[in-house]
Amino acid sequence: MIISGYEPVVGRWLAQHCGGTFVAGTYRTIAYLDENYRILSAVAFTEIGGELWIAGCAVIDPRGRSRAWLCSWFDYVFGQLERKRLHAIVRFDNERSTRQVLRLGFVRRGKLDGSGVYVLDRDKCKFWRQADEETEARRAA
Repeated sequence: MIISGYEPVVGRWLAQHCGGTFVAGTYRTIAYLDENYRILSAVAFTEIGGELWIAGCAVIDPRGRSRAWLCSWFDYVFGQLERKRLHAIVRFDNERSTRQVLRLGFVRRGKLDGSGVYVLDRDKCKFWRQADEETEARRAA
């Protein structure tokens, strides 16, 4: 099951699993839950200067890394929220997250205080295109 929107429960979960503070009403979330309604993975987005940024992301179970999950959260960003790009900041010493954003198709566009600034354009996102194609196929059926 997937939940999205302004979810204080997801914000608290993200704070617990990736640190930081998530102030209700300043972010949007999407989370993947198991059959017992336990969060397996989640991502929070915030708006800065009119652009959407990843505020936090955590995965605690391999089922929370599925292609369907990735398609869902890119569909949320690029479809429901109608954004043209998504930004992320990843600390240079966080090699695992750096590899992940690059695998997802983000491109490094700069640096800021020991972190890389990454951007993913909607038309370059393979998971968005796949989600869009699957939606069209369901509509045609």
